[in-house]
Amino acid sequence: MVETLPPAWLYGAIAVVVVAGLIFLARLRRDRPMRLGDTDVRVAPKHFGDFRNSNAKGDLGELLTGVMLAAEGWTSIPSHYEKQRGLDGLFVRKRANGGYEARIVETKVNTSRLGEDQLRHKTVLHHLQKLSAVGGLSDALVKGLVQGLERQSAFVVKELWTHKLDQLKTMVQRVNKNGEPVGEIIERRFAGEVMLALDTSLYQFDRCRVYLAGDDPDPSCARILCDVSDRVAAVAAREAAPFDEPERFTALADSWGEGLPVSPGELPSPVLPEAAARELAFSS
Repeated sequence: MVETLPPAWLYGAIAVVVVAGLIFLARLRRDRPMRLGDTDVRVAPKHFGDFRNSNAKGDLGELLTGVMLAAEGWTSIPSHYEKQRGLDGLFVRKRANGGYEARIVETKVNTSRLGEDQLRHKTVLHHLQKLSAVGGLSDALVKGLVQGLERQSAFVVKELWTHKLDQLKTMVQRVNKNGEPVGEIIERRFAGEVMLALDTSLYQFDRCRVYLAGDDPDPSCARILCDVSDRVAAVAAREAAPFDEPERFTALADSWGEGLPVSPGELPSPVLPEAAARELAFSS
């Protein structure tokens, strides 16, 4: 009896089915990114609208500018003298083909506007001279910045950075020698992501609610309040400013709302930290 073999095309069909099955199984096991809609990951800042004062808001703006530029390799150079006087930001970066470039930055938040003289050449030069006089900048750096400004070099530029916290946007514009914003307004990439990260992190960091309002201060802040109040008293005494000792805890409690964790009588005896004592002694 002669056996009849299956036709050749049947073997081909079986092979195709097997290969297709293997491909299907491989696709099922392949690692895939999550399938989410934009609404699934959209987050709004919760704390940036609750600043205790305008200084805190301005400080946050400068922090945002510094973080964004540092991520691109810019080094922040101390640019303040006499407490808060000076430049909002001074950043330098080494170029791959040699030499350095610099950015002199004024930062604004939300609806704040650039002052008429804030980034005028003569104002910036004045700040650079003061920084040089107090030893804040090296002579070579000051010389390079001054020459760059006078020549209107492309490697020494002035910029206005505006952080729109409610829109999660950062806008950047060049400033001319007269202190006027000119040219194209550039929107920074990933500004919203940086803002959202800082919104959460700073709220946790500021557990004593010095800068951001919101929940009550952490109970561990009682000791910090005592230390701060003693430092304020020492500075006031040095500057011959009136400071009512019996009212110091009451004033702190009033300024912080209901968040003081214990009553003034229950606070531990305030002790000025050693580092703070050295600082006050040095500055007196």
